[in-house]
Amino acid sequence: MVARLGGEEFAALLPFATAENAFTFANKMRQAVKNSKFMYKGKRIDITISGGVAQRKDAKDIKDLYKKADRLLYKAKNSGRDNIQK
Repeated sequence: MVARLGGEEFAALLPFATAENAFTFANKMRQAVKNSKFMYKGKRIDITISGGVAQRKDAKDIKDLYKKADRLLYKAKNSGRDNIQK
């Protein structure tokens, strides 16, 4: 399930994925968006994805899981964007 959290933030819930599979999924999404040819008023717009992959088993509750993913998202943004952190 993919849901918009607000603004430019989205979450993908992958209940049956391993951490490595979730990381692979996120990187495939990142690469697909980066390779897409988004156009606006005849000009190409480069769009990238930065993200964080967190596992439910490593969190005490849903709020903690969200905080972990959010910290990883900002780590990705602060390390140059266009990458996924785990």
